[in-house]
Amino acid sequence: MDFRKINGKIICALDILITKDEYLLKNDISERSISHKLAQYLSNLFPRFNVDCEYNGNVEADSGKKYIFLLKKTAEKYGLLKRDEKENEVVTRHVYPDIIIHKRGKSDHNILIIEIKKSSSDISINYDIEKLIGYTSQKNEKSLNYTYGVLLIIGVKDKFNKIKIQWFSSGESITPLSLISLK
Repeated sequence: MDFRKINGKIICALDILITKDEYLLKNDISERSISHKLAQYLSNLFPRFNVDCEYNGNVEADSGKKYIFLLKKTAEKYGLLKRDEKENEVVTRHVYPDIIIHKRGKSDHNILIIEIKKSSSDISINYDIEKLIGYTSQKNEKSLNYTYGVLLIIGVKDKFNKIKIQWFSSGESITPLSLISLK
């Protein structure tokens, strides 16, 4: 699917979210509630695909679960390195993406993976960026093979109609983090 079409559908779904769920945003309700509502709107815009929240299945993995590869120093940086991994240069971490657009049971239709943060979050976006790089990387045969990844920083409270967006593909950022205003 063409990047412009996907981007347009994301913007459309965000516009619907801001219009229909202003209450969630203005009242700084949980990220999972916001992700769920956005996934509902995306389902209508991607009718031939499955849109899932917190989906961790991966038909290509021996474990049947999604995981990404991290360099040891990256895992250490985010406090994710386990004691028995001190000798490893690369470690794996199971992941639960906020929203994915795909076809269940296949890995050749992984269209888009979305990581969401609220503007009020104290948690750094750096690990989300690392995950998006891993999700879209095509460097090994067991990669998740998502064509695109997107980081959404959703405005809440008085910034409820402002969203920061950054796109990823082939294991790297393809757009800078940009502010968009909707409604």
